[in-house]
Amino acid sequence: MPDTPRRPAVRILTPAHPIQATSAATTDIAGDAADQSGIAAVNWTVNSGTKQEASGAATGTTQWAAAGIPLRVGTNRVIVTATSTAGAENQDAVDIVRTS
Repeated sequence: MPDTPRRPAVRILTPAHPIQATSAATTDIAGDAADQSGIAAVNWTVNSGTKQEASGAATGTTQWAAAGIPLRVGTNRVIVTATSTAGAENQDAVDIVRTS
């Protein structure tokens, strides 16, 4: 049986956790990711309730950022997924509440 790849480390550093409030229609996020095999990609999704509202690719891999992520009024969960070059994935998330 082949070894299961170890999951990469991924962190959202900006904005801070756990919940942020804003009146802005978009947000920017940034963070880091690491894995012994290397990081192939960092992607983001934003969910409002149970519905995925938007998704995209971050710029960079070990130090990454994404700008202009759209927010709906209410609670938005921004989920970042790092994928290692070995194909393993791991996630971090932050909740952002758009007030108006």
